[in-house]
Formats: sequence, structure tokens, C-alpha cells
Amino acid sequence: DEPSNAGYINFPHEWINGQEQGVATYRLKILTNKDLRSLAIEIPQLYSAYSLWVNGELLGKNGIVASSRRNTKPQWLPQVV
Repeated sequence: DEPSNAGYINFPHEWINGQEQGVATYRLKILTNKDLRSLAIEIPQLYSAYSLWVNGELLGKNGIVASSRRNTKPQWLPQVV
């Protein structure tokens, strides 16, 4: 199901929500050849906090994700997942 505020956005980019940094959920659907056995996602060095879920499984994490700026803890951590 598509969220009511779904849309397209250039990624990665910096964005500001009012005077504070915002939070967002990004969803990516990757269509592949069924013969493909493995895929990787390279996540560059970003000062950010995120959790990367693939098919319901947590595969990557950077910092601490929270809905408030006070509780969010960004981190520099490049990864290949």
C-alpha cells in the first residue's frame, strides 16, 4: 500500500523541516532477474541515523533512530550490506 504522502525524491540530499531536521521513511522496490543470486547496497559515509530493513529483516544500522532530535544519535559509518 502506498502512503498518502508518497512521492519521489532525489536521494541522498539534505533537507530541513521547518527549523529542525526531519524524519522520513524511504521505501525502495528493486526488480531483478530471478536468476540473480545476491545483491548489495553500498551506503556511503553519511552523518545520519538509519535502520535498513530488507524483506522484514534488519540488515544495516547507523546511529540511533528516534522521532525527536534529542533522542536521535547520528553516526559516520559507511557500509556495504
